[in-house]
Amino acid sequence: MRILAEGPAALELQHLMPVVIERINAAFGFPAVKSLSITQGPAARPAAPAQGEPVLDPKTEASLGQTLGGVEDEALRRSLARLGRAVYGAQND
Repeated sequence: MRILAEGPAALELQHLMPVVIERINAAFGFPAVKSLSITQGPAARPAAPAQGEPVLDPKTEASLGQTLGGVEDEALRRSLARLGRAVYGAQND
């Protein structure tokens, strides 16, 4: 069985290897694991869940659109609208 561990955890796991093997085998009820191989390196991190833009009620959305009506730069207006939706959405949570 191979285990990937980061930094000092690999060293600690090496010292605890007999206990880990014993507990794994106790959980299975038979000698499922005879030895462990430890590889030191970065573990994969789970991807952060994608956050969608909050959906605002029509009145708040209209108010946000009215507030940003004077912004001429299209990219800036879209960015400010996204920020406004995030702020108003967080207030409603």
